[in-house]
Amino acid sequence: MLDSAPLALRVPLLQARSHSDSIFNEKKYFPVDAIETSRGCRFNCSFCTQRQVYKEITYRPIDEIIDEIKNTKYKYIFILSTDSDYLLNLCNKQVQYLTISPAQSTSAWGHFRKMLDSAPLALRVPLLQARSHSDIFFTDDNFGNDKNRTNELLEKLVPLKKKYMVHLSVNFLIDEEFIRLLKKSGCLAIGIGFESIDSESLKSLNKICNSTDLYFRALKNCVKYDILVNAGFVSGTLADTIESVQKTFEFANSFQFFSYNFFNILPFPKTPIYNRLLSENKLLYERWWLMDNVNFYDIPLYYTDNIKAEEMTKIGKHYWQELFYLKNIFKRFILSEYRLKTRIFILLINLYLKYIGRSSTFM
Repeated sequence: MLDSAPLALRVPLLQARSHSDSIFNEKKYFPVDAIETSRGCRFNCSFCTQRQVYKEITYRPIDEIIDEIKNTKYKYIFILSTDSDYLLNLCNKQVQYLTISPAQSTSAWGHFRKMLDSAPLALRVPLLQARSHSDIFFTDDNFGNDKNRTNELLEKLVPLKKKYMVHLSVNFLIDEEFIRLLKKSGCLAIGIGFESIDSESLKSLNKICNSTDLYFRALKNCVKYDILVNAGFVSGTLADTIESVQKTFEFANSFQFFSYNFFNILPFPKTPIYNRLLSENKLLYERWWLMDNVNFYDIPLYYTDNIKAEEMTKIGKHYWQELFYLKNIFKRFILSEYRLKTRIFILLINLYLKYIGRSSTFM
């Protein structure tokens, strides 16, 4: 849009793009910068809002992105995708997020400071390193929409010596040359939406890029190149059973992931899963996003042929909590194939996530 705009419009458009983060001064947020390289996603998962928000994928010029990164004051980058803006636009009111992330929680930084101050001296350096993973956000919906473009961007990141986290689909991670380039360009961790270990559940989600075989190959590459993995799982797909969700939990608990999401699916309006639930009269609240004080783990929003509404509220919460039982945190630490320093680092992060989750309603 900017490149094709008349010259008289380019200055106002550039001014609109620029921003000041002075409003966050003295606030208890993690210090972050936000950078966006693209919008949209080439996949059409049945529970995801991206195809509803962005009808097509758009990209910023790579040289412009690199110039912006050069001018950031942080060394570390966090490349992220989220559906939170979509929900906020629907609600037009305050929404309690189900995850604690640097850009979303005013209390997370305060929790971290208290934990750091009370931690033994030997733990303070790794904890400070944990904090620094999220100094800059890339807000891409899917960083791997165009592999050639992604490779070009990664090559130009190499000399900048930045550190970052990125969200990618699992099919990218079976390519060892691509993983090697990720590591060389400064990638510390990757967010992966595994969603489920069950093939029928993946099919019901239209998660065409996922398969169990790819999971193990991708994780093997991540361990080899010492790249951490932030794992996303869901429960309540239209094909899920109590047994299939249990198997997904067992898979999630078998690998030392950097962090976990294990949530019940939220049927966002206009998504394929919402439309199907609505047509089959399985939605308990048609306009659930307008409800006050909703805790999505305690109030069932729908049911399926295999899982009753009251069961739906229990399974996701149960497995989310179980992932952070101390016995499971240390089991994953013992069985991990990462090098010892990385295993200890992940252990500290898992314990930190358990710590900040104490005051939440679901952990």
